[in-house]
Amino acid sequence: MKKFLNWFWDGQAGKVAQSCRKIFKYSNELTDRYMAYLEKHEKRMQYADYKADNLMCGSGIIESGVRRIINLRFKNTSAFWDKPAVEKLYFLRAALLSKRWDTVIQNLAR
Repeated sequence: MKKFLNWFWDGQAGKVAQSCRKIFKYSNELTDRYMAYLEKHEKRMQYADYKADNLMCGSGIIESGVRRIINLRFKNTSAFWDKPAVEKLYFLRAALLSKRWDTVIQNLAR
């Protein structure tokens, strides 16, 4: 497992999948699914490049965003939301913050 972990950090997720295919000669649906995931997303798992560019590799920033944006803004005390309505509000807020509001309005006008 340490070898696999080192390969991940070196950006060699495909090598992990290849090794697993050799280990699991008679694999089941679950192992096939995981190995296919590694092969499909190998280009996204270039952790060595991310680390060299001082980019974050964890999910902490996303989890913090969910806590700060969703939980603090939409899960207030005494606030009750209909799920479809709050999903639309998330979308509109994201469009506004990403400076794509005009594009959304143009598409709605069509």
